[in-house]
Amino acid sequence: MKLKLALAAAVVAALSFVTVQAASSGEEKPTPRPEQPKDQAKEQAKEEAKPSEADAAAIRAQAPTYPLDTCAVSGEKLGSMGKPLDMVVDGRMVRICCKGCTKAVAKDKEAIFKKLDEGVVAAQKASYPLDTCPISGNKLGEKAKDVVVGTRLVRTCCGDCAAKVQKDSTASMDKVNTAYIEAQKKSYKAKCPVSGEAIGDGAKDVLYGTTLVRLCCKSCEKGFWKDPEAMIKKIKAENEAK
Repeated sequence: MKLKLALAAAVVAALSFVTVQAASSGEEKPTPRPEQPKDQAKEQAKEEAKPSEADAAAIRAQAPTYPLDTCAVSGEKLGSMGKPLDMVVDGRMVRICCKGCTKAVAKDKEAIFKKLDEGVVAAQKASYPLDTCPISGNKLGEKAKDVVVGTRLVRTCCGDCAAKVQKDSTASMDKVNTAYIEAQKKSYKAKCPVSGEAIGDGAKDVLYGTTLVRLCCKSCEKGFWKDPEAMIKKIKAENEAK
């Protein structure tokens, strides 16, 4: 009996020693990483999905004259699968129906660019405001070339001038833009879409794609860009009114 009690006491002492050693070893159990709140995760995903400043600028410039109403990849009607997604590839805007088409854009970009180019030419050629080449000044004839810059059409007299536009389109686009403004001014009747004031000497002319917008002053430009689509509808209604 005494032997059994002695053994039991030894076991208890050993266990106590192990417990004390474990407690004094300084080892800490890893603290579980707190889960990210769902709302915070959603906001983070939104931020990551936002385009860069350069891409946002490209989308803003090219969206007004984007020529396709179907997904550049799947061919589905844009909007049929929720809000379309705008991407920028090699400086060009591409609009797709959903995230599932994202990878295919980079893979098939040349075919997509060709589709975009054909759409731009078809949409803008009839109303193109110049009959001369913006590079040489020569008349556009049978050898004229159609060059697409972003989602805008520039027509040149020959292949050599087309190559110059592709290398640097800034000066050519300025001439085309000026021609669009002058052509539309002749029949422009709308008031300032922001202030409602009549257009006077201090007017500010802005192109939304290829559509002229006349503002009563420079200060109204910021107001126009808050909701350009609504402003364009108002302008078109006033210009078409008898």
